[in-house]
Amino acid sequence: MAGMDRPSARALSQALMKGSDGLSSVRNLTVLFTFFGQVAASEILMASESGCPIEVHKIEVFECDDAYDKECKGSKMMPFHRALYDSKTGQSPNSPREQLNQMTSWIDGSFVYSTSEAWVNSMRTFENGTFRTAPGGKFPPKNHDRVPLINYPPAKYLGMLNPERMYLLGDPRINQNPALLSLGVLFYRWHNVMAERVQAQHPDWSDEDIFQRARRWVIASLQNIILYEYLPILLMEEITPYQGYQPDLHPGVCHVFQSAAFRFG
Repeated sequence: MAGMDRPSARALSQALMKGSDGLSSVRNLTVLFTFFGQVAASEILMASESGCPIEVHKIEVFECDDAYDKECKGSKMMPFHRALYDSKTGQSPNSPREQLNQMTSWIDGSFVYSTSEAWVNSMRTFENGTFRTAPGGKFPPKNHDRVPLINYPPAKYLGMLNPERMYLLGDPRINQNPALLSLGVLFYRWHNVMAERVQAQHPDWSDEDIFQRARRWVIASLQNIILYEYLPILLMEEITPYQGYQPDLHPGVCHVFQSAAFRFG
């Protein structure tokens, strides 16, 4: 896709990921660091939906590939769907495709609260500023309202299962894997904890006031973890102090960053 003289993406994957399993991190990091990186990415990126009509590129798979060509047929290809893009771009070399990012470019809790008012309203009780929970109060409800979550098929299962089996949270990708779902549930619960504390401090406040104040606390918690705990470990240097809002700085996410540079999660 990047030129006929470039190696297959599958060949690069095999070459770069080859090695022994079970090696400990020299920086004492656990796999949770990787999945929290997915949370950070989910906060600011979602450009993975296919265009319409779907454009498919074929990634070359070498004969006898241990995962995709165990029968050694030598004719297997990996389908790769091109992402949705702005139809006003991609017309010439001077106007490359601009992928459409469906998340905000800010760390604003959209991973928890979604980017849609209708979506977040489906999660609320509208009582005491809290989110809905399943019986027992420990988990979000299942998706009985059929909010458009991405319905990932289980591994090695080719059929689509009932979307009502999934947990209702703010990010459509939240049910992709257990670690991402667990972190989503954690922040979901944290909102209800903060709502309870706000109500105790301000018993005369309305449901909306309590919800928005709890939401601010959750967003601040997420920002603090990403900026002052996650990023310093990732970059191996401290983040410079906040210098104030810069109105002339474009907040959007560039293609190189979203496609390659920040693929830690």
